[in-house]
Amino acid sequence: MNNKIINLIIISYIIFFIWILNISLIKYLESYSYYHLFLSLFLGFLSIITIICLFLNRHIKINITVLLISFSIVVLIIELSLSLLYLDNRSTLMKVVENERKVLSKELSVEIDPRSMEQFIKELRKEKSNVNFNTYPEMYLTNKDFLNLFPLGTLSHTYTSTSKESGSYNIIKTDRYGFNNYDEFYDKDIINVLVGDSYTEGFSVNQNETLSFNISESGFNTISLGKGGNGPLTSFATLVEYGLQLEPQNIFWIFSMNDIYNLENESQSEILNLYLSNKNFKQNLIKKQNLINSKLLNYIKSRLELINNKVEIKKNSFNKVKNFIKLVNIRKLIYNLREYKSNQKNFELFENILVKSNNLANLNNINFIFVYLPDIYPGWKEGKKNKFTKIDEKAFRKKIFYIVKRNSIKFIDMHEVFLKYQDPTVFLNLANYGHYNKKGYRIVSDKLIEFIK
Repeated sequence: MNNKIINLIIISYIIFFIWILNISLIKYLESYSYYHLFLSLFLGFLSIITIICLFLNRHIKINITVLLISFSIVVLIIELSLSLLYLDNRSTLMKVVENERKVLSKELSVEIDPRSMEQFIKELRKEKSNVNFNTYPEMYLTNKDFLNLFPLGTLSHTYTSTSKESGSYNIIKTDRYGFNNYDEFYDKDIINVLVGDSYTEGFSVNQNETLSFNISESGFNTISLGKGGNGPLTSFATLVEYGLQLEPQNIFWIFSMNDIYNLENESQSEILNLYLSNKNFKQNLIKKQNLINSKLLNYIKSRLELINNKVEIKKNSFNKVKNFIKLVNIRKLIYNLREYKSNQKNFELFENILVKSNNLANLNNINFIFVYLPDIYPGWKEGKKNKFTKIDEKAFRKKIFYIVKRNSIKFIDMHEVFLKYQDPTVFLNLANYGHYNKKGYRIVSDKLIEFIK
């Protein structure tokens, strides 16, 4: 083997190793003061090793090269195996859940709509005007087109849907700011505002079965500012942009288990981070709905063009190759960051956001109430782990309420409420994984009404 080729292989391998090390550590250690010092010392050490290797005799360098190539092949095989294993686990679980839904739908005589969301929206346009896809802030967290204006609602006065977990697609009409409320609710005194994710938005139920509607029907006019996929940082931004402007008596922060893990992606958004770092930052979205509509219409149009032209498929294929080279799955295994796992940094950020939200509400003479929603699933009451998240809810809940109680924040714990029922899965669509059905939303609504009274 040519000596120059051997040297090139050794140098290339060390450069690749440094690159992998950097992208592996920077996400988790960048915030620590010693990170750059550690990286500099390690790079210096590797440089010395590289120079030494280049001056070794040819026979030793050949052995090192063979060893490095062999090691690389083993690593790539492990990465490939892990990618197939993770994919297989996820897809197998999805198939199991889907099969359970089909069995349950037959037992309950519930017909599952076979159409995709695209097909449903297309056919709904034949019946109604102003129909479009629902959009969510999580879709464009790192999209450069939204650096100057980041919407927290969706298109206003538009017919859309959230899901078909009940078997059929629900139909909602968004309000003047792109949230799931009857628009006339804004014309009355607003008693309560709800912030949160898909539970707050009202996934899987009709517009007259959501938390905000149920509470409003009981005489306490309530506005929901929730959007599917919202984590604490997006909810905080929504509170600043809309919640405080509506001047309610109460703000209910609706929290579900996956919210804290959304911080992993939310913290990458430059504009969302500004809400935390700059107390005076505000986009004044409440006055920019026409601009928001225009931006979102362009976004939806471009997304559909990508799908229709199959660009998205090519992009996904490229990402798979890129992730394979970056050894994403091995890094996940090393850092124990399987999906829905998190680190202490997210809990600290969550506490910071929650305390700021509580303080802002109190500063404006608004009651702030934290509402914990359990992630109900088959086996939840018996203490079994969720098939998908593998989270120990008992430990997780303990950690969350330690934060809530330490900061003297008022709270409602729906975990204790649902636990009283013999079979809590009756509050799920088709007694399966996913969001609450209308009975589940009713239970939560009644508890919030009880608190308001």
